[in-house]
Amino acid sequence: MKVTAVIPTLNPNEKILKVVSELKETDFEKIIVVNDGSNSDCNYIFQKLESEYGCVILTHQKNFGKGKGIKTAMAYFLENPCDNVGIITLDDDGQHTIKDVVNCANALLNNIDKLILGTRNFNSPNVPFKSKCGNKITSKIFQFACGLKISDTQTGLRAMSENLIKIFISTVGDRFEYETNMLIDCKENNIKIKEVLIDTVYIEGNKATHFHPLRDSYMIYKRLLKFIFSSGISFLIDILLFTLLMYLLPISSTATKILTSTVIARISSSLFNFFANKNLVFNNNNNLPKTIAKYYTLCIIQMLVSSLLVSGISFLCTSSLATLWKILVDIFLFFCSYKIQDKWVFSKKDKKTNMKRIIKGIYHTVLSIIFTALCCLILITSLVTTVFFGPSQEYKNLLVNTFMETSALKFIPNIYFSKDKIKEMTVGNQKQINAYIDSMNNTKIDINPKDNISDKEKSDIIIENVTGSTYMGKIMIIKDPSRISLYTIPEFSHKSRGKLLSEVQKELNVTAAFNGGAFFDENGFGTGGMPKGIVIANGKLLSNTASEYTTLIGFDKENRLVCENITAEQALKIGVRDAVTFGPVLLKNGEKVPQLGSGGGLNPRTAIGQRADGTILILVIDGRQPHSLGATFNDLAQIMLEYGAVTAGNLDGGSSSMLFHNGKMINSLSSAVGERPIPTAFIIK
Repeated sequence: MKVTAVIPTLNPNEKILKVVSELKETDFEKIIVVNDGSNSDCNYIFQKLESEYGCVILTHQKNFGKGKGIKTAMAYFLENPCDNVGIITLDDDGQHTIKDVVNCANALLNNIDKLILGTRNFNSPNVPFKSKCGNKITSKIFQFACGLKISDTQTGLRAMSENLIKIFISTVGDRFEYETNMLIDCKENNIKIKEVLIDTVYIEGNKATHFHPLRDSYMIYKRLLKFIFSSGISFLIDILLFTLLMYLLPISSTATKILTSTVIARISSSLFNFFANKNLVFNNNNNLPKTIAKYYTLCIIQMLVSSLLVSGISFLCTSSLATLWKILVDIFLFFCSYKIQDKWVFSKKDKKTNMKRIIKGIYHTVLSIIFTALCCLILITSLVTTVFFGPSQEYKNLLVNTFMETSALKFIPNIYFSKDKIKEMTVGNQKQINAYIDSMNNTKIDINPKDNISDKEKSDIIIENVTGSTYMGKIMIIKDPSRISLYTIPEFSHKSRGKLLSEVQKELNVTAAFNGGAFFDENGFGTGGMPKGIVIANGKLLSNTASEYTTLIGFDKENRLVCENITAEQALKIGVRDAVTFGPVLLKNGEKVPQLGSGGGLNPRTAIGQRADGTILILVIDGRQPHSLGATFNDLAQIMLEYGAVTAGNLDGGSSSMLFHNGKMINSLSSAVGERPIPTAFIIK
């Protein structure tokens, strides 16, 4: 047999003598045994192997590990040329049968350019649990991370030619990780692997194994973990910079802000990632300009795809969370990017890219991501179902109201409940609430805006932060209520387009502006050109789509805040000058108006209130974002009470919640695609 047998061993017993005897009987003329720091009690075995069987004994003075033992034998083979074409490594305890050793050696003679692996069947019932789990987990990791579909990554039965020995002698690692790194080097050096099925034999449950699960598993996975660590740090740099820039960049268009933030964050994180991957992970010494050109070609494509996907998902999902969408999108792109980096960017050989392999790798990655997404969808559906059919009516109402107050997610409660049941949880007995509001009018608190407001008070605007357990927001305090009036677009229709609030403030050159009343917005794709309910501006009725009573929020001619359930005719009769339809009423005569169910869901909110001295309070709450889930109507009422309001009402919210001051939006918009066009807005001169 023109193949040299190599047996690295530590503290062997006499079973090694049987292994060597069988090798000799099957014409293995040259056998190298590496004593990897065995106890002196084993000296007689090595003496017998040398004197009786003619083995070459190579001795380590201390234990270095299996990988070091194999490399010691490789060095001896290269330094002492013979007619043998290569070596075959095997264990010392008889786990590899002589039949399998011969089959693998013959496979090498017929496939001189390939690494031959004797692969075990781990579905066999006699495989120890530790070995079964360790090998299967490692094989799956290799299939995904390295693109190597190998049945047995830890097999010790391996055959290789002299040319391959010259490559593998430089492979990193001295212990069990060496065998794993050898497989990675096969991929990086385009060395093909041939698997030969062998018997699965374990002696006494693999009792003699020197594989230490914690230490050697870490060594096996260390190289893979370096890539994950490098990518993880780059990912954190990218996300943190993106989030910081989303808050700091003075760009009103959120879509433009997303693209700008993505570009800056990606350039910074990619520079770190490139040099970390090149020098620490792949140990790549290829031409730097060519490699970096490949890398940034990938980065530019990935950056554009990320931006398009984040913006696209945000457009389709009303009230989207820009940072959350980016995290999910970039997790998906991470797996695709790894495959391309591994097979193209940092490939050590400048050979033509095997596009079929890249496409196949990406295809399997996409399938894995789809499967993961389906699992996440099932998990989320299970959680929603648990809340909807759980014992807590409060949480059920809260979740239903949260969904129903969005444009795109209203279908979810309809899957679980009838329309009447949803109406009961969201609308309830509105007549009872209206009757309660009417009864509160009997103890009316007069609001008397000051006539002698100083010039400083007239111009002063105070802005404060408000926080709660589920929300963050801003409250604007204005002493002079006469500064507030209603802006409307020139023409209301379902075909016309509303106005962006930033455009309103810029064109009118006003100090501040915030969103107004309801408008038609079918599934979140409305044009913002047609208001719902009543619109009164400068004492004139501009629009009325309400059939009868509706909640009106606005001001009368005495600059008093009006929050009433009335008709358009009644509103004009009591002297309303500017008003829009929304609601509900939050405060009446200094008392909270009872809200239905949970008091609304957790969503972005805009509300307006007035103190007894006429001071106006404008409250905008961020929502549907990591830093702020949103507020309920009860939360708004409590904040207004704490700031001294006696009257307060809720305005349009969700992705329409906006508050501008001196040309800048001071709240965090929940819509990642930018401002919504709206038909009405309140302005502050």
